[in-house]
Amino acid sequence: MNLMKKGLGLVAFFALSFTSYSQDKLELIDWHLRDLSASERGISLEKAYDELLNNASPKEQVIVAVIDSGIDIEHEDLKSVIWTNEDEIPGNGKDDDNNGYIDDVHGWNFLGNANGDMVGPDNLEVARLYKHYHSKFGGKMLSEVSDAEKAEWKAYQRVKNEFEEGKLNAQKGYDRYEQIQTMYDASKKTIQEALGKETFTPDDVAQLEVTTPELGQAKGLLTNLYDNGFTEKDLAAWEDYVTTQAKYYYNEDIDSRKDIIKDDADNLYETGYGNPKVSGTEPDHGTHVAGIIAAVRDNGIGMNGVANHVWIMPIRTVPKGDEHDKDVANAIRYAVDNGARVVNMSFGKSHSPHEKIVAEAIQYAEDKGVLLVHAAGNDGNDLDTKSNYPTNYSSFIKGKVKTYLTVGASSINSDEAFPATFTNYGEKKVDVFAPGVDIYSTYPGDNYEYNNGTSMAAPVVSGIAALMMSYYPDLSAKQVKKIIEKSAVRFDDSVNLPGSGDAENDPTQVEFDELSRTAGLVNAYNALKMAAKKSKY
Repeated sequence: MNLMKKGLGLVAFFALSFTSYSQDKLELIDWHLRDLSASERGISLEKAYDELLNNASPKEQVIVAVIDSGIDIEHEDLKSVIWTNEDEIPGNGKDDDNNGYIDDVHGWNFLGNANGDMVGPDNLEVARLYKHYHSKFGGKMLSEVSDAEKAEWKAYQRVKNEFEEGKLNAQKGYDRYEQIQTMYDASKKTIQEALGKETFTPDDVAQLEVTTPELGQAKGLLTNLYDNGFTEKDLAAWEDYVTTQAKYYYNEDIDSRKDIIKDDADNLYETGYGNPKVSGTEPDHGTHVAGIIAAVRDNGIGMNGVANHVWIMPIRTVPKGDEHDKDVANAIRYAVDNGARVVNMSFGKSHSPHEKIVAEAIQYAEDKGVLLVHAAGNDGNDLDTKSNYPTNYSSFIKGKVKTYLTVGASSINSDEAFPATFTNYGEKKVDVFAPGVDIYSTYPGDNYEYNNGTSMAAPVVSGIAALMMSYYPDLSAKQVKKIIEKSAVRFDDSVNLPGSGDAENDPTQVEFDELSRTAGLVNAYNALKMAAKKSKY
């Protein structure tokens, strides 16, 4: 799960990494694309365009599949770069190209059915596992199960503890939100009555003379909110988050496959289910990811994507909850079979009950020469000791897939705050770092927002990979992966250990080279120089 924390005095405000927060940060709009310097740690992309690609022409339009929550394919900065399946006739209800998917003109949505119904919020994998195990072992002691079932019973105990703790905390979070919302509503009403008007500004509140204890409490609460930069929009986002947590994430009774998708849940190798509605129900996250990769460059609107000659193939697989292994495996195979050379996977979860089918799909991508780029996750965990799926280190993968990159998130900072506070890391299992804090990109409805997360770092890498492939199409996915790793700028600075707190909370100090295999930040300029030397073009 992708969680971020933001202080709010009386309130601990939680927001998903893909929950937008508009701020006046004009100076940060393109920071991740700028040159690496003593004060900023961008990827030197603009320098690469100016100095290395200025007189060059791309040789191939590369397809980048974005496996995500859906994409607003009509966005002003994306609609001209959305992949079109030329072999499919739109809306005729037939599988014209015989790929197993009807009317997949712009990609596919695995979270729906042929009637057009779609999954919105969903539960977490731990809730699904709890339901599965509880039906077998609920109320049973270890002595009551067979020897063959003892290992599974112990797994149930671990899942049960995680599920029950999560469900309790989710309810506490929802109750806390309701408490603060009630206090806010009462304080707002008190201020309105004191001022004699419905709408008011922070200055109105600041200048208000306190005449009663009730008015003093109301002014204090609203001032606290204003001082922390929060608005009613933030409170609405908080409500959405805690409601989703309490009513969906830890609700073991939700069964989206049975109720909506209507596929054969027991047939893990089934294909063809879903529908072509690639925008989905809430395409915020996927739209933001797609813009980082390929928003039209230098068109005078919005922002610039990393790559200038790519098609984005939308594949909706990620609900507001945990994705299903079956859908992930099918999404990877769909991308590979329909021409993607790069697959961006900005999602992840801590349990994978059908890990084998995803591992098989990952190996299938390697066999077909497709690069997979996966976000490391936002839990501040060491992936060398904790799991985040999908993974290149599955026990079902023989050796290690050589076309798979796991990406951690970095910030603009050139000091100890360089790694994002939330990013997962791993000296063995995270390959590289890329910018993932305050990243400005496309948002549904021709909008643009700043977001945080390894979900934002992965598409930076996908964009660099696609850029290399479009100018140097003879490079294989294995070569591109190696170039990205070898061209990364290495650091051995002492930095804050992600997950151990921010500068105000005395975080643990570690060397940056302990956080990934390469100890490197991706660099587009270095990568393209190296690609030019490797390529025949």
